[in-house]
Amino acid sequence: MRAAVAVLRIVLLPIFNRESVMSDQLIKSIDELKESVHALNTKIENMRIELVPISRIVAGNGKPGLEARLYHLEQEMSQRESTTNWAMRTAVISLMGALGTVVWSLIQT
Repeated sequence: MRAAVAVLRIVLLPIFNRESVMSDQLIKSIDELKESVHALNTKIENMRIELVPISRIVAGNGKPGLEARLYHLEQEMSQRESTTNWAMRTAVISLMGALGTVVWSLIQT
């Protein structure tokens, strides 16, 4: 009987030791995974905090959103461009009229 117990110890003890080592490694791996997930959650929360102001700017937060403001600015710039074109044409025509008047007065004298 002692011989059988000794054989069982020789055969089974390394198996249990391996399982114990494997379970320790498994627990260590799980702990490392938990730490990684916690670090990722922290990074995601920090990114969310940084993106909230940008989201408010784009969405508007009680004011017109970014797209609406850009559209308004584009319309305003287009209107200013047409006004500038009109003013430039008027100035050129007035200058031509003034030059024409000067030339006509020089011709008549």
